[in-house]
Amino acid sequence: MDWESSVLFFFLGTIGGSFLNVVIYRLPQRLSLIHPRSHCTHCKAKIPFYRNIPLVSFILQIGKCKECNGQISPQYPLVELITGIVWSWCFLNLEGTGSVLTVLLFSTLITIAWIDGLTMNIPLKLILFVLGVEIVGCLLGDISLRKALGGAFIGVICLGLIMLLTFLLTKRQGMGFGDLQLGLVLGIWLGSVNMALTLFGASFISLLVWLGISARKGLNKNRALPFAPFLIFSAGLVFVIDFYLGVGIIQFFI
Repeated sequence: MDWESSVLFFFLGTIGGSFLNVVIYRLPQRLSLIHPRSHCTHCKAKIPFYRNIPLVSFILQIGKCKECNGQISPQYPLVELITGIVWSWCFLNLEGTGSVLTVLLFSTLITIAWIDGLTMNIPLKLILFVLGVEIVGCLLGDISLRKALGGAFIGVICLGLIMLLTFLLTKRQGMGFGDLQLGLVLGIWLGSVNMALTLFGASFISLLVWLGISARKGLNKNRALPFAPFLIFSAGLVFVIDFYLGVGIIQFFI
């Protein structure tokens, strides 16, 4: 496709990312996603549409509210940028219903990762939405049922074992049941092999981050990190690499 299509899909993605920001802010607080209109989180002033343009408004306003001069969180442009890139990639590289389903999955997973990073909690509503999208994918033939069952098994069993080992070694619950639910839906999407690779990647990256934080702030074996961001980042990476390799990551190296 030409660059005009890339720009169009990216722009649509940033609009989608703007909505994801609403979900990230309001869902954990059990607020309506529709009412009231978008407003400053500091002074509560309503944001007119011409000051609510994804990415552009943040840059023009130098990251500050026009009414109270309060700092706007960099979360907003980051989520919009990431979602724009993801939407553009999906619509340019995937076809038919598969592209739409993958956009919905990626968008919801971005939301889950951000909410877990902020609150250490994964909303069940978002897990159920992902599961619903995957059921539609199975019915449409975009997701193999056999692959989905194998991936779900790996996701739940492996994360359950990690959870058990963490508890036995540290005497505390290192992961929540939301992580198990996330492992289930990621496994359905990725399949058994890619889910196993995702778990390895997420564990490795989270360990590096934990060691980095410990080196800076001091060793604390009880320091907790949200695991969903690492799982979802690793899952997205595995999905994209698998797409470009075509034959599967493991098969490529055999």
